[in-house]
Parts: sequence; structure tokens; C-alpha cells
Amino acid sequence: MFKKRHKVYLKLNLVSIVFAVVSFISVSFAWFAYSGLVDVKTEVGVKAWYIEFEKNNEVVSNDIVISLSDLYPGMEPLSEVITIKNLGDSDAKLKYSIDYARILDDDKDYYTLSDDYTSERIEDALSHNYPFSINAALSKTRINAKDSDAEFIVTVSWPLDSGNDMLDSTWGSKAYQFEKKQDEKKKKDSSYNKEPSIKIGIDVSAQQITDDVDDLDYDFEFGKVVLFDVKNNMICSSLSENCLKTYVIDDANLIGDKNVSLLPDISSLNVEGNFNNYKSIFDERVSSWNVKTRELEAKDILKVVSKDINSSLIVTPNISDAILGTVKYGTRAETMLTKVGSTNGYISYDNKFKLFNTIQCVWTSTKYNNEKGYAYSLDDNKSKLYGESNNTTCNIIPVIVAPKSNIISD
Repeated sequence: MFKKRHKVYLKLNLVSIVFAVVSFISVSFAWFAYSGLVDVKTEVGVKAWYIEFEKNNEVVSNDIVISLSDLYPGMEPLSEVITIKNLGDSDAKLKYSIDYARILDDDKDYYTLSDDYTSERIEDALSHNYPFSINAALSKTRINAKDSDAEFIVTVSWPLDSGNDMLDSTWGSKAYQFEKKQDEKKKKDSSYNKEPSIKIGIDVSAQQITDDVDDLDYDFEFGKVVLFDVKNNMICSSLSENCLKTYVIDDANLIGDKNVSLLPDISSLNVEGNFNNYKSIFDERVSSWNVKTRELEAKDILKVVSKDINSSLIVTPNISDAILGTVKYGTRAETMLTKVGSTNGYISYDNKFKLFNTIQCVWTSTKYNNEKGYAYSLDDNKSKLYGESNNTTCNIIPVIVAPKSNIISD
């Protein structure tokens, strides 16, 4: 075990209505020592720790300005990408947190990290509390030594028609008044540096991988294949009636978690029914299993596909498509599902989420409205989570809640 952790920080500041992202990036070199006994003396070897950040194929450090266009309703969604390279000898885990955010100059739209405002709560506000949506994401949370790169992505979008004309107009007016005041201050004092309309501070860190209970468990990443025996409640080696091919569906399984959620492959079950009979069919299917199970919920899908901050969309009749955005904080996932159901919309997501990408419709246990339940399927080469009629026959797949100790040894 390494005795000391070292971090490399990437700091980003997002600013608008000429919307720019200012990054403060410090890249340092750290050296991890390990010891071994050779002959009768101790010799020290060294492992290199070197994380490099790039933008537009150029190594970036210290102060970088990323320029974006004006922020306005109907703008083309904008993305900025920082590439993270691990050129060292040790694998690294990646994290980010939002330290602060200011929207125009209203105190109620100024957020800083505190007991009341965690990073997730600030991120949730930026994603959902305004007619425009600001989202951030990492393409992966682990970057192995001298392996493929990771990306830190920031997206900004403002649909032309959000469904709330008054809100669009109000914030458009606020932004105009803010810029007008800044221009007036600049005219009075040419040395005055105009304040950005929006400013957000984000820390991205690369750290040594440890066994902390609150860290992601990379042995149980989303999509990992596990052959699991539902009779003996343990892993198995050859597919059979009881040995099923399953996939990890937890969006973020932690080292401290005792269990893992496994979704059987659709071909392993061949169980169908309608939403009205979901519960009875579910119970009958698992009655012979000697494992703990639970129902598949719509939020299981939502929490995974929301990590794509470019292509996962809320599609609602008669208004513009909108970025789904983060659903990590509080009951946001449930709130979003209720909102989508009340507007007869659906969630569209990329086919790269193969677990939730099937020509055959699959029920979740989540109610859409009085006449429909949430299901997912592939439609016109696009996957979606949508409201399906209660009387439609779809697949019903139980989720296995398996003890991790029965899958991998300590």
C-alpha cells in the first residue's frame, strides 16, 4: 500500500453570456516509493505518477480560457472537453466536484459548498433550476496507467421552446440587464474588468486508487458480466437453467456496499406479461430461486443514461427536446420520471447502453400514469424509456441482489 495520497487538480471556471470557461489547471509530478529487501540492505524503487491534461491536442497548465458563444434560447448545445492522460505507472481514479456557482448577481443564485449545499446539490441546481442547463461529466472514473484517455466534459444548452415562455423571457431579460450594467461600469472606468454572467468553479482530481469504503468498486462496474446460480446463490461457470448470465446494473457500486444488483440477460428468462399483472408474474418467476430479488425500477435506467450529458434527452410533444441532465441528488430521478409521465414524454438515450437496448420491450415496476407503466425498448434505432399501455405484453426481468462475497473472494 502506498502511504501517502497525491492529487492533481484541474480547476474550471465557466463564464457567460459571452459564455467562457476559465480553467485553472495545476499539473504536478508525484513519486510513490515502495521498498523491497535485497541482500541485507533495503533498496527503494520508484513509480512515476504523471497526469496530463489536454485541450485541442495541446497540453494545458495554469490559466486557460475556453471561449463559447452567446447563451440564448435555441442555441446549439455546446461542449468543451478536457482530455486526461495517465502517463505514469500507477492507475488513477478520477473525481470532480463543484465548489461554487454564481448566476448573474442575485444572491439567491449564488451557491458555495456548505452543509446546506453539497457539490451534488449545486450541480443539480445548474442542471434543472434554470431554462438553460449546465452539465458536467467524466467519460470514465478510472484511468489505467499508459492506457486509453478519459475526458472531462462540460455541456451548455438552452432549448428554443422549454415549455415555459415566461421563464425564458424572464431570464433573457435578467441577462440583458446584467450585461447592460457591466457595460455601463466599463464606460465609467476603462480599467474595470467586466464580471461574467455565470461563473462556476469545478475541481477535477486524479488520485491513487485505494480501498476506501466510499470509493467506487471497480470489480463491479456497470455492465460487468457475472454468471450467477439462482439456486445456490453464488457464481457459476456454465450456463444452465439455474446458472444465468447477468449484468451489473448499479450506476455506482461502492467498495463498502455488501451487495450488487444483477440483471439477468433477457434470453435467460423468457417471462412475459402485462403491467397489470407485473407483481404476480414477478413473484411466480422468482418463487423457486434461493436469492434475494427486487423489481427493476425506471430510475435504475435513468441514473445510468443520465451520465451521457450530450445524447440523453427528454422528448416531449410540441416542445423542444431537452438534455436530461444529472439525476444524482435527492429525489431528482423520481421527480423527473413523474414530470415526463405527466407530459406524455419519454427519455431517449444512446444505444451504447446495451443493457437497456433491446428490440423486445421490457417492463420496469414504475408507474407512468393511470393507463401506462414505464418500459424500455429500441425504436427506430434509438433506445428509449417510455410509457407503455398497461395491457401490452412485455418482458419482466427480476433484479438479483447478490452478496458480493459470493462472487469474489477477499
